Amino acid sequence: MKRGRLAMALACASVALLLAACGGKEAAAPASEETPAVPEPKVTFAPLDRTWTFPGDPEARRLVTEADLRAIEETIHRFEEAASRAVAALDITPLRESGTATDFFLDWFDRVILGSLRQQGHAAVVVGEHRPRLDKAVFHDPRHVTGMDTSPAAGKLTVAVASCHRGVTYYVDPQTRQPVREPAEGAMTAGWSLHKMDDGTWKVGRIGAYSRQGCVPPFFPPVDENKTRGPIRIVDYGRPDSPPAQGAPGTPPTPDCRSREGQVPTVGKLWVYNACHGTRLVGDSNGLVWSCDTVQGPEREWARQSLPPDLFDALVEACARQ
Repeated sequence: MKRGRLAMALACASVALLLAACGGKEAAAPASEETPAVPEPKVTFAPLDRTWTFPGDPEARRLVTEADLRAIEETIHRFEEAASRAVAALDITPLRESGTATDFFLDWFDRVILGSLRQQGHAAVVVGEHRPRLDKAVFHDPRHVTGMDTSPAAGKLTVAVASCHRGVTYYVDPQTRQPVREPAEGAMTAGWSLHKMDDGTWKVGRIGAYSRQGCVPPFFPPVDENKTRGPIRIVDYGRPDSPPAQGAPGTPPTPDCRSREGQVPTVGKLWVYNACHGTRLVGDSNGLVWSCDTVQGPEREWARQSLPPDLFDALVEACARQ
């Protein structure tokens, strides 16, 4: 299976996708006799792992109660189920009626996600499993969001939840419901940002792909551990990556690969993860962490077309310095 098709399929499958990730231009192939029958959309969940991955904002984290965590978990389940029905029907109604997403997110999802599928002339039927875990709690800052106006949620208590998602996406004709190309199967790390609204409910305000191929730690390993890990985007508000402390002249720093920074890409300590895993992660001015594969590997053309030109150029320059 081509990597581009896999990345596109997984993004749609978790309904946690980057801008234009479902907008691939690959021509649809006619279904072959070996193409399996298309099932009904189905999303299952492992229990929410309540171990926080990042410290986030200590005050925000203190305000998240046990009742909030139960509501967040329920909201994610209902959101994914409704979103799966929406991409299967090319209709925003199931997601809107679920009451699990903010208005600005619904508008974005209808224009960008469903609009891309409509343009390609097929619907997506998703069968998959999520393994969610708490990422961090913050007070929402819309300056760190691109491609969507999230200013109405400014200052709201926000919890980010990451998930390792494994599944299969079936591409079907919207009218006949017959397959129009081979199904795509794989794994990705995705996530949701949920805002606590004034009435006490939690709503999804943003979705995103942390890794468009495989699952980064602390989740289970990628489907094929020998493959080069795909682009990683980890949202973390804060400072840019800081250089490692140097010892004696000419002595490179020694990373602790058993530490959290050695296991999870961490803003400010990216060099540790890079040294331990052979990756090339760089940060941008918004605290987003990117893999250099985004602008130097097979995803380069996607990045060039999808990212703001100044961001693309900055990533190219940063990766060239490594």
